[in-house]
Amino acid sequence: MVLTFGQYSTLAAMRRCVTREQLAAQTSFDQLMVKYYIMVLINSGLVAASYDEDDNELCYKLTEAGVDCIWDYERSNPELTIRRMIL
Repeated sequence: MVLTFGQYSTLAAMRRCVTREQLAAQTSFDQLMVKYYIMVLINSGLVAASYDEDDNELCYKLTEAGVDCIWDYERSNPELTIRRMIL
């Protein structure tokens, strides 16, 4: 799948399991855009939804195909790669 920058940004923010609210905060996309990207990425098999029983929330995480897609995007577009500082 060829990713748009918005799809890549959404996937990159999902390197760890995140809620829709966390995803909106990390990407600076509004809730409607986040909902749209999640739907597209789930339907493409790049993202999976899971229920976190501890927090009682739905969260989203990358599938193996999603990780591969990020790597492909970053190799093809090094100037557009999002680097996140890991604390």
